[in-house]
Amino acid sequence: MGKADHQRGWPVWVLGLILGLPVLSGLIGRLAKGGWWFTDLDAVLCAAEHLARDANPYSLTPQCEGLIPAPFVYLPQFGELFVPLVEAVGVSGARAVMAPLVLAAAAISLWVALWRLAPDVPWRWRLAGLSLLTGSAVACGNIGYLPQAALLLAALTLKRSVWPFVLVLAAGAALKPTLLTLLLVVGLLDRPLWQRAGFALAGATLGLAGFGALVATAGEWREVWAETLSTMALEQHRGVTLFAWLAMIGIEGSSLGGLGILAVWWLAACGLALGYVEARRSSLPERVMLGLGLGLLLNPRLMDYDVIVLVPFAGFLAWQCRDFGPSALALAGRLAMGVGVALVVISLADLDLIDPTVLGLGLLSLATVVVLALGWRHAPTPPIAALWQLALGRPLPQGG
Repeated sequence: MGKADHQRGWPVWVLGLILGLPVLSGLIGRLAKGGWWFTDLDAVLCAAEHLARDANPYSLTPQCEGLIPAPFVYLPQFGELFVPLVEAVGVSGARAVMAPLVLAAAAISLWVALWRLAPDVPWRWRLAGLSLLTGSAVACGNIGYLPQAALLLAALTLKRSVWPFVLVLAAGAALKPTLLTLLLVVGLLDRPLWQRAGFALAGATLGLAGFGALVATAGEWREVWAETLSTMALEQHRGVTLFAWLAMIGIEGSSLGGLGILAVWWLAACGLALGYVEARRSSLPERVMLGLGLGLLLNPRLMDYDVIVLVPFAGFLAWQCRDFGPSALALAGRLAMGVGVALVVISLADLDLIDPTVLGLGLLSLATVVVLALGWRHAPTPPIAALWQLALGRPLPQGG
């Protein structure tokens, strides 16, 4: 527990209950109304069933007995991974096997995020981002929870070795290349610049090579997959980060203007983060938490089931303001909690004007830039000097 947990205020469990209302109400409502669970898992298993009989797995209205699947958008080889299971126990049996594993992976991800990633942050502040989670994001049973849990567990080994994290990330990026934005974690580690660059290059090379190999060997389904991905990912479901923000102002994420904005966002955010951790000589947990949180926000098409790591990130950002003065710290804490509660109200009001997760992640991205910029201003060492020393391979002078 952090020191702030002993200050006056509502008990942590009450805050957790309030901020967790969007996900709790969504799950309880689904149970009460008999709503369907695991549509994303159904998509993978239905695709496997189709592939087992050499049928098209990419129908936009897929049908499998006993399932209510969403459209399948992964490369066909991913569906083929589950063909033996489906052939052995059928799609309903495969669902019974995989559903508990997916839920367990989501629980592991939340446990790592809340208990392990930000150990110095007061407990009540770690819950500030809980309102970003929704019941539908959990109930969909997305298979992505499995690599997400593996990646977070690998992040816990970074003090001993970087390779587990790099290899797990590369394996996930072979199916979902946008995961490579999480290589920011490696770039922020307290290691010589050449080591950071080497690990990042290895992760990017392995991930992109794996993705390229899968695309090249996708066979007869490659063109159908590409068309389905374009329809689902870029037109119908833009996620909850940059592509969604751009769509709100009429800019297509894949357009030249959209890609230009993406490049500026990446360069500015990564530069601010690198200068921040170097000038402030941040601890390993701080570097990892910042890398994971900002790395996810840099993903231009982050989905709502990917935000578990961002639950403690809002409180982490607020806690970074402790060196800016007690007034700044108090204000940051109130803002983090206030935004969290506001998102709960918007979510429960079920307003059609804006998705609360899209709004919350937009505000979280803005807060990240503000906190990093303030960190540059209040750093004990000028960030430009710290970056110059890093580039030269020289340690910062003591006291400086």
